[in-house]
Amino acid sequence: EVEVGGITKLIGPSKTLLHAEEQERDCAFVTADYEGNIVITCSEGGLNVTAEGCFPRRCQPWQFITVRLGDYSVATSPLDIIASGDHEMRLCRNLNPLFRGKYIMFCNFGELSVETGDCVTQWDPMNDPPWAKRARHVAVGLSDGAVLMLGGLGSAGPLRQVWQWNPIPGSVEGTWKETLKIPPWSGRFGLAAVRQMKSEGEQVTIMGGNDNQNRRDTWRWLRDPAQVSLILEESEPTGTQSRDCVVTDGLRMTCYAKTGVSG
Repeated sequence: EVEVGGITKLIGPSKTLLHAEEQERDCAFVTADYEGNIVITCSEGGLNVTAEGCFPRRCQPWQFITVRLGDYSVATSPLDIIASGDHEMRLCRNLNPLFRGKYIMFCNFGELSVETGDCVTQWDPMNDPPWAKRARHVAVGLSDGAVLMLGGLGSAGPLRQVWQWNPIPGSVEGTWKETLKIPPWSGRFGLAAVRQMKSEGEQVTIMGGNDNQNRRDTWRWLRDPAQVSLILEESEPTGTQSRDCVVTDGLRMTCYAKTGVSG
């Protein structure tokens, strides 16, 4: 008799063994939940059996499980061998490109299971903005996560407005605020805009547009360098702009990104 994983069964050699000869038998002969080898040894006509080489069955990269996320059903496999009782973290977008976050792939005695509770959609409805309906406006992302929205075509014609969305730290939400100063350029739609980092600070340049006629002018919006906080976790700060960055508590690096931060 031999016990593997709490299950006891009779097992013997598959051939005649000589004295002191050994034979290995698959642990799955006792229970399919385990892999490895049982060692049977012949000693003066008697058998000694040990199951020390048996261990819970692992999940292999060639195995797969079908997972449904949103409208997608996808067959997914481990990236590496997963020990029984262990898990592997995977990106939700590998199951459905419309989702973000991470899902967990578990292994239990060679059987795969998946937990997708932390997967959320890439697109989420946000609070209604305070600005009026418009079309053919332009928006530019800023270095600190803010968004600058310029111009557009409203119900009464071209708009002479600049709105800025500022993210709320630790949240996916933010707040909209119209710039207090009316821009010097005429209200327009269909304009082009680009963000650039200059020695003087962060610059947004707008070009052309239509204010009931096509325009051939350029305007720039300039602000001081933005303070950007980067969570390092277990990383170490390196890069091309270390002179502009300060590390606090070994966990957070604050950079005054005058010319951009790389690293």
